[in-house]
Amino acid sequence: MKNIAESMHDFDRENFRRVAAGLPENQEEQSQGEKLKALAGLFNGLFRELCAIFRECMGISTQKTLIGIVIPRDWHE
Repeated sequence: MKNIAESMHDFDRENFRRVAAGLPENQEEQSQGEKLKALAGLFNGLFRELCAIFRECMGISTQKTLIGIVIPRDWHE
């Protein structure tokens, strides 16, 4: 997460410099598919981090235990 925040900060800083110099903002050209892949990667990484933190906080060691806690038994059988 820190790398993403740093990248956004650096990108914003560069755009502010360009606007202050009277130049247009620098827009990254990406296709819709590339944008969706990047967004999916971002959310997958975030989800992995959240799952790891949740498991650690709750003292859960296996995925099966996690499912038993999060999803009531009648939902997944």
